[in-house]
Amino acid sequence: MARGPGLIQVHLDQMLAQWATYRAKTKLGEVNFIGNERPEGETNIMRLGDAVDAAPYGPRPPSERPSAPAGVLALEVQDDGHGGIPHIVSARIKALNAGLRERLRTRPIRELGIPIAVQAAVSYRRGKQFQGNYTFDQERASVWLSMTEAGSVAYRVLHNPTGTAKYLHDKAVPIEEPFPENSTLRDARTHWEREAGAGARRVMHDELGRLSLMTGGEPDDDGEGREVALKG
Repeated sequence: MARGPGLIQVHLDQMLAQWATYRAKTKLGEVNFIGNERPEGETNIMRLGDAVDAAPYGPRPPSERPSAPAGVLALEVQDDGHGGIPHIVSARIKALNAGLRERLRTRPIRELGIPIAVQAAVSYRRGKQFQGNYTFDQERASVWLSMTEAGSVAYRVLHNPTGTAKYLHDKAVPIEEPFPENSTLRDARTHWEREAGAGARRVMHDELGRLSLMTGGEPDDDGEGREVALKG
């Protein structure tokens, strides 16, 4: 008997997620990602990323970036590096009912089953070699990340392409790799970009993905994540 209400809730959650995804697809369309075995396409969330990066001389400023359509959970995220986990600064989703909003508040992000767009301000460690000594400085970058309802992940650079590649590389390969003294910055960036996709997937599935809006905000004095308000 106890299974009845739980099974109903599972079906309700699936219906709510499907409704949100349908709303997003009506605006963004569909795309088939490599390796997708689903009969239907996934939300073309990359259209938002393309629009973010469409300015002729670099990414558009925030005031000119398109807002996410109904059905897309839009997050602002900060990651201060030092081996830590990103935390959520703000969360928005448009025109969805109270049942779905409550589900979004309480479930881990990777279990929501809806399209997600993330604008992240991040820190990364940049190594510098001087007179035979190899040191590290913390530097900043900005990256746009997305995940479809089926879990496919993509990224776009918002600020500092080399830094973004380094940040994502470090998520995939956390062990620092000093380069030969004659290496150029272009050599390093090419090396980092090889692992950037894997780093983006790690952030969305394993780090940010395990958080919920209830506990995924900036840590308090005890190190516990604060609740993040879900705005419309």
